[in-house]
Amino acid sequence: MSSYPAEPRAQKRRREGDSDDESSIERSRRHWFDDGNIILQVESTQFRVNKGVLAMHSSGFRDMFTVPLPLDEPLVDGCPVVSLPGDSSEEWTYLLDAIYPKECFQPPPTIPQVSAILRLSNKYDIPAFRKEMVRRLRAHFPSSFADYNDSWEHIQKPSPAVSREYFALLVGCVREVGLDVVLPCLYCVMIPTFFDMNGNLIHSPTRNLDLIDENRLLKASLKFARLQEKSPHIRWCLPTRNIVPCDACPRKDLCRSSAKNLLPELAIWLTPLSVLQPWRNMWSAGLCESCVKVARAAYVDAQKGIWAELPSFFSLADWEELRSRDYD
Repeated sequence: MSSYPAEPRAQKRRREGDSDDESSIERSRRHWFDDGNIILQVESTQFRVNKGVLAMHSSGFRDMFTVPLPLDEPLVDGCPVVSLPGDSSEEWTYLLDAIYPKECFQPPPTIPQVSAILRLSNKYDIPAFRKEMVRRLRAHFPSSFADYNDSWEHIQKPSPAVSREYFALLVGCVREVGLDVVLPCLYCVMIPTFFDMNGNLIHSPTRNLDLIDENRLLKASLKFARLQEKSPHIRWCLPTRNIVPCDACPRKDLCRSSAKNLLPELAIWLTPLSVLQPWRNMWSAGLCESCVKVARAAYVDAQKGIWAELPSFFSLADWEELRSRDYD
């Protein structure tokens, strides 16, 4: 049984009767095709698929299939067996689901699907799939403030029960493949998931953050806590800022009082993710039309200022440098 990546000379295949317990090997229920001519073994799961299909998508497999098999190559059901160390059977199930889709149009992928397909398409050089996963991640975790929204159109939003596990999986994969440009926004989205109301880090019961990610989130949470007057929610209504009431306000005393009364409520919104959220109409109550316009503009300006500094919150290079490292 050969292993991937292939060496200049094909590695020796395992023969039947070798030390591995063959009784523990399972055939994939979803990806075992009778007309398949290659068996991929990942952990204890075997997938019987088609060389031509793999070669069409992956230059890595295309190159490997050009290496002739030894004359004494042991076969399983007439097929050579290739071992794929370092991968998981769950990852390969997700990748093969994409290669052999059963639906014409599918819903947005889950975070585990995105992570698996991104990692494997990067490892085995599957450019079309890698490009699609990168596109989705860039769209949901953009490098431009103008492009940010929290609609979860490109990736399925994880439920609270699995969000910490899924985000830990995703951020590890993103760092592994070097897609650093999505990290600032991704980290920002992660902070509310990994910290309780007292600022304590919450660990996932099944998968914890790598230490580098944990440290970055901890440092950033402290920086966000120190934003205070720089926060978009506070900045526009502070009397010392002289934003509300505005020069064109026809009822300055009333708008000044309304803004002051909002301060305690707005302080509740001082969370990392809140700096990315759009203006809420409830904040316009009690303000004249002119003051709302000026306040909203000040709110967005404050957001843009924080966004420009966002990578530094996580000890990352600035946006320009991160974009220069980006890839398709």
